Amino acid sequence: MARTVENQLKLFTQVHERAAAMWLSERWDQFREGSQGRLDAFLDEVRQSQSLSIFVPTRSMRQLSANNPYAAAAGQSGFYEEVEPSKMAARLARSREELAAAWMCTLDDLSINVDWDAGTLRSGGSGGRTSQPLRGDGQLLLGMATRIAVRDVLQELLLLPSQRHVYTWLHDFCLLSHAVDLTREGSVEKLLLDLGAQPLHIRGGTLVDPMQIEKDLVRRTSEITTDMADLLRDTLEDESLHNNFLWRTTSVGSDDLHANLLERCFNL
Repeated sequence: MARTVENQLKLFTQVHERAAAMWLSERWDQFREGSQGRLDAFLDEVRQSQSLSIFVPTRSMRQLSANNPYAAAAGQSGFYEEVEPSKMAARLARSREELAAAWMCTLDDLSINVDWDAGTLRSGGSGGRTSQPLRGDGQLLLGMATRIAVRDVLQELLLLPSQRHVYTWLHDFCLLSHAVDLTREGSVEKLLLDLGAQPLHIRGGTLVDPMQIEKDLVRRTSEITTDMADLLRDTLEDESLHNNFLWRTTSVGSDDLHANLLERCFNL
């Protein structure tokens, strides 16, 4: 939902719908402060809100609260504009569907243009040999898929007491030391190359082969990327994204780790 709100706020700014932007920004900030991980519930909250008139200042650079009753009395020049949350909810839902469609195309491009061969991750260039770092949504989505792959591996290690030291090492390496590389601002390729470059070593009496772990993560990430695209494709074919299971936040259980993480990633 966060990305959908961000996109909608940018659109409001571009078309100079200041009242709508002020109201949505304030309501989103309030919702995030009090939410319990149910970001998908924000759409319901917006839909159920009452229409109201918001004072929009025209001279001051300071943006007052959308519901500030003293804005007009403070001597500022401006105007009142009606905000209809029900219509805004419809726009948010439409924006979310557009984002889902764009991400589906990006994921399809990843499966075609990213070379997963030989256990290495390389962005496809001329002949698939020129490395071109992923940026923007490509890196964001690849980071999502890789994070799921890492958590899948960690979950398997967690079930084996003899692998406790390996679990701790891999968790800290991927989710702490390289946490940024699983976000839009990082580089999944950097994480994987660094992982594969680690030497063979012993942890808790277990031989650890980082290069083999890298190849396993690449294979899993490739499969998960395809699954993510298929989930979005199936969801877009439904009548409503809002009613589809994909948009609901669920708790992660050991039996459904993979599916539930996908659902949580796609809380657009």
